[in-house]
Amino acid sequence: MDIYMIWAHEAGNAWVIDTWDADSIHGNGFGWEEAKDKAYEIHGAENVRVIKAVVDFDKVLAAFTPAETTLSIEGTE
Repeated sequence: MDIYMIWAHEAGNAWVIDTWDADSIHGNGFGWEEAKDKAYEIHGAENVRVIKAVVDFDKVLAAFTPAETTLSIEGTE
């Protein structure tokens, strides 16, 4: 899954302002453009970058799968 992050940079520090996945951008292109424009307005275009990352969606789904565990309490056996 492609993830697009809007980053700001100032005084040697960088931070993520907003993050959108490709499906959200395609479904709400106007909102995506507004998010970028807001970042440019607040931080200046020279201090904003959009960076694409790829996330393993199977691992995201796995994070929502309950883990099976065995509880063992010492001295009760």
